[in-house]
Amino acid sequence: MGVDRSKRAVGKKLSKSGSLIDRWAVRHRWVARAREWDAEQEALEAKARLDAIGDDAKKWRVREEALRQERYDWSVLLIKAGCDILKKPFTDVRPSDAAKLIEAGAKLRALAAGAPTDKTETVQSGTIKVETDSVDLSRLTTEQLDQLETIAIQLQPAGNSQGKG
Repeated sequence: MGVDRSKRAVGKKLSKSGSLIDRWAVRHRWVARAREWDAEQEALEAKARLDAIGDDAKKWRVREEALRQERYDWSVLLIKAGCDILKKPFTDVRPSDAAKLIEAGAKLRALAAGAPTDKTETVQSGTIKVETDSVDLSRLTTEQLDQLETIAIQLQPAGNSQGKG
């Protein structure tokens, strides 16, 4: 009969007297059994809701893992492209293009690994930015490293340039 069930409604539906319905209700523990039934139904509904949430969470974990893999794959390609540019004479592209590719690749790699792409910490009244990105530049020639240093100096905000020294 649902949530709005009552002994009176049962008596009316079955065309039985209220006193007979009361006796049956006591004899067959209707009130207690109805409470147990309601509790069981609530538990089943709660479990179904939790299962649905768990299914959604699992789908999102799979999506996040796919996104992490995609970020990592792109990071490898970008870093390789940047390093390949640095190995060739700079005729069609600028060294800054290589630096941007390598930087973008390093940030994607950090994101894929769940690491911060940069880290800031507040010290007294100011903020210090600590870079956590790193790229292996050990295979570059001295000339290529000098070109990267020139690019890095050009990319620094005005007033922060540090020349060789």
